[in-house]
Amino acid sequence: RPAICTSSWLLGWLVLLAGGLQRQLLVTARGRLEQQAEELMRKGLSGYDLVDKLDMWFGQDTPPIPGPAKVLDAIGNKDGRVTLEDWTSAKLPTAHFDYFDKDSDGRLDKDEVYSWFMQRKFARTMNLSEVDNPPKGHLQRIGSWKEPLPSEGLIYHKPYPHPREFWKRHMDGYLPAVLKGAQHGWPCMNWTKEELTKRFGWVDAKLEPKVEGRNNNTAYRDLDKLSPNHRLNISDYLRLEQGKNVYVVSIIPQVMAWEVAHPSVLLCGSRSIMVDRRSKPPYKLAKHEYPHESGHDWMTHVFEANLWMGTGRTRSQFHYDKEWNVNCLLTGTKRWFFLNAFDHEEDIQWARGNKFKAKNPLNNAWTDWIYLEPDSVDLIVQHKLRNADYYELIQEAGDCIFIPYAMPHQVEKMD
Repeated sequence: RPAICTSSWLLGWLVLLAGGLQRQLLVTARGRLEQQAEELMRKGLSGYDLVDKLDMWFGQDTPPIPGPAKVLDAIGNKDGRVTLEDWTSAKLPTAHFDYFDKDSDGRLDKDEVYSWFMQRKFARTMNLSEVDNPPKGHLQRIGSWKEPLPSEGLIYHKPYPHPREFWKRHMDGYLPAVLKGAQHGWPCMNWTKEELTKRFGWVDAKLEPKVEGRNNNTAYRDLDKLSPNHRLNISDYLRLEQGKNVYVVSIIPQVMAWEVAHPSVLLCGSRSIMVDRRSKPPYKLAKHEYPHESGHDWMTHVFEANLWMGTGRTRSQFHYDKEWNVNCLLTGTKRWFFLNAFDHEEDIQWARGNKFKAKNPLNNAWTDWIYLEPDSVDLIVQHKLRNADYYELIQEAGDCIFIPYAMPHQVEKMD
């Protein structure tokens, strides 16, 4: 008993000490931010240029929700709020404050500031005279500003083309594709809720919000209540998830993977040579880093196979992944939106920044995403997107979608 008491007493002091250090670090960081703001203003920096210089997260990670508000408060009166006084201290346009003050309460809450900060690259040149006569597609779903590019050449039915032809057109040509009916005839097409519960109910799975909201903690409310550790077995998930903002995003276990087909048109990648990302474009070839275990010269190396499962509405944010992806749908219908970032890099404000390398894409530093509301895109702010060409593909049960490397995309369930 004395040993337990001593340990508890020591733990209490350690917790207090850690809390004190954390507060001290926050105070120190705030002080440095205020000092940096004062130095930059003395040098004559103001407005959007000043805020850009104070963006300590650029190229590192997505800013935390309260972060941008602290930047503006450091420029202004340092009262813990973002008011018009802080805004004018930064010499930012008053009309821009009014536009992002959505509830017109005379101050910007942390979410309003965040929306402005994450879209400021184009907010600085937005034309607010358009408020009374907004552009086509304003506050409508992503892509509503114009018709999509023709997709007839991106849709394939069995028998699919030779792998060499497909790879040349879609990997070298950097184009998405839909392989109609790729899963038809495979056991996975019979995975009903009852079948999943009976045969795979024991499988442990990782959970995420099914309506994705990057850096919006409210997306995790249902998930935190349902499972604080964000994991459930499939049986419990199917029993509890109805009507909640929760779905499965987890590594598929091998016992389930045997019942899913990987489209053969994508399986002929070399296992003896690969593009050397350590070289410079145009890249050289090098020995494959992951030779086949059985010595085959070909068989596409699959880094990861995931299982996604959810009922009701699911929706992603507008983002890209570093890898080539194949997404196969077993039930339902989905709408996919694709944008070529190489053609439209100047029309995008990346959330993290400095991750997408247009001139050296094999060395993209990380994944990244674009801050916008996919269901209601503000085209007064995101005015550069109005002329952006895009592809739209509809995926039905049994279809597989090919997603090119680092291509920004957004997907939502339609039914």
